[in-house]
Amino acid sequence: MRTTRRSAIAALISIGALVVTASAAAAHVEPVPTSVKPAKAATVAFTPEHGCEDSPIVEMKFLVPKGAKDASPVAKDGWTTRSTARVVTFSGGSMPSDATDAFSISFTAPKAKGVLTWKIIQRCEQGVERWIEPQSGDFPAPIVGVGKKVENAE
Repeated sequence: MRTTRRSAIAALISIGALVVTASAAAAHVEPVPTSVKPAKAATVAFTPEHGCEDSPIVEMKFLVPKGAKDASPVAKDGWTTRSTARVVTFSGGSMPSDATDAFSISFTAPKAKGVLTWKIIQRCEQGVERWIEPQSGDFPAPIVGVGKKVENAE
């Protein structure tokens, strides 16, 4: 009977560790709004839910999806912004790993309905998070619907 009880306790501890690990991996970068109108100017705020473990975020680099035009960063106090045709970068600042703050990008949405997948490299003082995977992955790239509603990974 004691062996069964010990096995059950060990199994519960293992399950608890898996749930905690899965919760951390399920965190992601939230876009607001999650949809925009076709062929219209839009601004989307991307909010990372955490840094790299306990390390502060020091750079956010966004790959501009094909179809989004004239993408540019919205000025952010304490950060330097830079943009090219395909990459928008926020750097030079520091955001604590437990803080909630947004990095906003203005752009013109494509004419056609669909989705824009924003791949993001999040650099921290120690470590890197690559938000580039499909919605089913541990590090999903945020998506923004164009002319339709979408749901990002939970």
